[in-house]
Amino acid sequence: RIQSIAVLMMIVHHTFGFPDKILEGISFVGIQIEGGEAEVFIGQMCKICVSLFAFMSGYAFAIKKDWTWKYVIKKSLNLLILYWITLIIFIVLGLTGGKNVTLNSLLSNIVTISSSVNYSSWYVSFYLLALVTMKIFFSKFQKGFKSCLCFILTFWILSIVVEKSGIHIWNGFISYIQYMPVILIGCMAGKSKYFN
Repeated sequence: RIQSIAVLMMIVHHTFGFPDKILEGISFVGIQIEGGEAEVFIGQMCKICVSLFAFMSGYAFAIKKDWTWKYVIKKSLNLLILYWITLIIFIVLGLTGGKNVTLNSLLSNIVTISSSVNYSSWYVSFYLLALVTMKIFFSKFQKGFKSCLCFILTFWILSIVVEKSGIHIWNGFISYIQYMPVILIGCMAGKSKYFN
């Protein structure tokens, strides 16, 4: 299944894709290739798992029958509860390891504005924004290919403008405008007769 492959790719990406995050004293013998280590290259390429998860989310959104605010709130709360549990674990581990967590940092992580405590949790704010977007605009997405394509192009243009302008914007919003087109493509696939 695609989901299983995406999970394996995510593990490889987080294990090998960030050589700068390896703790001092931990080393491994990598496979040297021209320009670096093979496992780092493979780990970085496995970041495509984010797009796979976004596509599958869009597909699932498309086949969901009852898009109510109750559903969106329940789904959001379930995700936030899991996120807060892992956040507590990361804070305790960080404090045990001598890291300093300020009140400002703590609050911004609790409300998902920041992912400074657990860098890998950036996806939480993106997914919450995607849920709300899909609820608000779902009827427009249902109208067909042209409507969805207009939204995709709008997000891609916005993403390019933000990237080229060099202005500092909340990272959650940058991820949102980068990956929302992939969710919409998944949504189009879910509505297409060719994928069912």
